[in-house]
Amino acid sequence: MNSPKKPRSETIYFTTKGEVSEIQFDYDNEGNLYMPDADPNTVRVEKSYSRASGKDKILTSVFTSAASANFEIDKTLRESYAYVYSIDTNSLNFKGTKISICTCYAVPAHLKHYTKEIPFNLLASYLIINPKPEINPECIGWHLVMSHNTNMAFSELNKLAVIVDSEKDSLLQFNQRLRPFYNNCHLKDHVYFVYASDKDKDSLPGQMLKMCHNVSNQIAKKMKEDDINIPSVSNGDQNFDGYVEINPSQK
Repeated sequence: MNSPKKPRSETIYFTTKGEVSEIQFDYDNEGNLYMPDADPNTVRVEKSYSRASGKDKILTSVFTSAASANFEIDKTLRESYAYVYSIDTNSLNFKGTKISICTCYAVPAHLKHYTKEIPFNLLASYLIINPKPEINPECIGWHLVMSHNTNMAFSELNKLAVIVDSEKDSLLQFNQRLRPFYNNCHLKDHVYFVYASDKDKDSLPGQMLKMCHNVSNQIAKKMKEDDINIPSVSNGDQNFDGYVEINPSQK
């Protein structure tokens, strides 16, 4: 018997651009909250629920990079971004070698094209071979997708949200370009990380991550069933031996 879903809370967080004695808000009929005193680089919307420990479980956290937000996660995505990717990486030991399987899904067109449900399609999958213990394989996956699958030109009016489920406490610094997310690689201009958990089944970020997770698991299962041999590759760097792109039709 499934336990009843715990009540969710949506909260908007931000810091002001400087010291203020009062904070102004504007609110429109679509539920958008405008905060002229907010530092746009700090505005985020979070969905969470309370755990028995007293510490909130964060399900989704969307950085808006604007002085506005909506308490509904999907509406905030629509208002803040033009394009959405999700990336998830699963790791396992396969025939004595550590491997990681990274899968990326993407909304196929500009978010403004969709008035109701937002579709998303498989964009790419990568087999990462022998990631070193000191590196988070998720970051390798992000690097591969950013290097090979983000070739379009993004702009202030056409920003990309990249949904991930790792490095939550570092995402703000990655988004502000204060830290590289992998080696010396910073995010491209107008590209931002969004945190989500695949446990958030009611929002687009969680749904996309869940699909990434499932497809990576399906690839691993197929590799075991077909007794695939790990290819010998040397196109990696100091953090992993190399990678092979998996054709979606071959999964």
